[in-house]
Amino acid sequence: SSVGSSSCPGEAPHCSVPPPPAPARCAVRLVPPSRMRTRRPRHAPLSWLAAWGCVGCAAAAVCDECASHERCDEWQPQWPSGVVDSIACDLCLNDTEACLGRVPPDEWCAAPFAITHCPLTCCRRGHLPRPEPSPGAPLFRFVFEEAKAAIKVRHTEGTKDNLFGFEGGRAMKQGGVYYYFAAEMFGFPVDANMRIALWKAPDIAGPWTRISTIQSSNQTYKQVSFQQQCNQPYCKWQNATADRFRMLVEYQCDTSDLLGSPWAPFPLFDRAEDRWHVLYVSYICDGTWMVAAGAGNIFGARSATKGIEGIEGPYETYGIVIGPNASDTAKRWGSGDHQSPMYVDAIDPFVLANGTYAAFVGEDHYLATAASAAGPWSVHDAHSPAVSTPSSTYNENPVVTRFTRPGGEQIFVAVFDTVQSEHLGFGMTWSEDGIHWRPGVDVPLPGGCRTPLGLIDEGGGRASLLFTRRFADCANQTGLPGNGADAISPASCANVYAATFSVDWQPSGAAAGPAIGPASRQSGSVADRLLRERELSLIDRLAALDKERDELAAQIRELASLRQRLGDEGGAVRDAPLWL
Repeated sequence: SSVGSSSCPGEAPHCSVPPPPAPARCAVRLVPPSRMRTRRPRHAPLSWLAAWGCVGCAAAAVCDECASHERCDEWQPQWPSGVVDSIACDLCLNDTEACLGRVPPDEWCAAPFAITHCPLTCCRRGHLPRPEPSPGAPLFRFVFEEAKAAIKVRHTEGTKDNLFGFEGGRAMKQGGVYYYFAAEMFGFPVDANMRIALWKAPDIAGPWTRISTIQSSNQTYKQVSFQQQCNQPYCKWQNATADRFRMLVEYQCDTSDLLGSPWAPFPLFDRAEDRWHVLYVSYICDGTWMVAAGAGNIFGARSATKGIEGIEGPYETYGIVIGPNASDTAKRWGSGDHQSPMYVDAIDPFVLANGTYAAFVGEDHYLATAASAAGPWSVHDAHSPAVSTPSSTYNENPVVTRFTRPGGEQIFVAVFDTVQSEHLGFGMTWSEDGIHWRPGVDVPLPGGCRTPLGLIDEGGGRASLLFTRRFADCANQTGLPGNGADAISPASCANVYAATFSVDWQPSGAAAGPAIGPASRQSGSVADRLLRERELSLIDRLAALDKERDELAAQIRELASLRQRLGDEGGAVRDAPLWL
């Protein structure tokens, strides 16, 4: 099919709606009219995507969501103009006041009437219906968010030197303790001067304590030039205005340094080695890209402490696990080119039922497997449709965890960042075996989400989620931009938050219902139970802290009494230090 085609699979030739601009969500793969083989850049804004053509929309392999629309629309509105079918659907979709009744087009296209009578038009206009949940699918519904940020940049202890906050990584629960392997955007230039760190807390809401830095950028990013626009004779940059301050700063970076910018740490316990590993991507710095990242490789760091209790490290980086710059040919895979589907930008390891290690790796989320954390990793098929949702064609940072069904069976659940709709929530896909994954769905989260850091199965139909929000203006943390790329600036910052979701399961053979939804769509009893459980948990923590406070106060009184007795026996020791 030709570049710029607006048709969807099976469209009959007599469906004569004038082709609208190709919608950004019509296809999994988009290419510009002038360069068939050029991929869109990472974090591309929706306004930029709208100018691209939809290639191969007549092939189900490219536009899976539209594959069932193999006919013209069938709306017979009996309007005076006599328009019917797709033309009528198209006119109605343009008439938000009278025809849609002010209902948003996405919501109208998701209604039973539009699904029955106007699926083709909705497909071509980019308003794709949500996938129906599969039998046995996990259903996550937002219940509540903790009142305060779990980790607030420049406020929480351990963030004083962290200028821009957090993005990506993984949160997990091990031995009753919550851990967060974090990517910290700690210095200038933003998105380049990075480090990965380990945090822990007794509760998902905190208090969180920073344990250590696992890996920091090798680069100092030396400032080599600074100019400020002004109008004095000695100013090199003239024509300044009183209401704007314009500055130009240049930083230097060694583009041969493979550890120029470390991101996205993921822990994995290697049973044979009896040690924890942290796998993370590190980029060569590259000022030609908006995200300041060039070629990426997956590095590994190993805990110096053996055993499951060695999760807190310390860790030492040992080399490339998988990537285009690996010296070991068995570990060499991928591309350093942003435009390649094999561009190495993350790895998220997990353990299959048979003990094999698996992970998504690369721009198109290829499934990889290995016998050990350090590799070599064998790369198999891409899973772009799984790590994708109707609201976002570009998605990243999948995090896989296990969930247990009421019957005891375990499944795999991956959450990921829906870059083009972060203000709405995040994406989710699931698998019975960790190999075959279902199409992704959107999970609403009020206030939005930059990077979900992994759902944690708390049992009893409850899941915890630690996640980040990145604000374009740190001084105005009121809402996320529609596209995550719009938050990249030296004024931005990202905090870490905690939320609770209820966990339900789609019954086998049941009529398909909404796969996800806010708390208002679930029974009040479930929300009340989870809120009450959270309340009781906090009460128990408070009681434990009160008990500890009483014990410490008693010890202080005993020490004071001992000092008093020692002083009475010989005044010279009254001011002796307590350790005497």
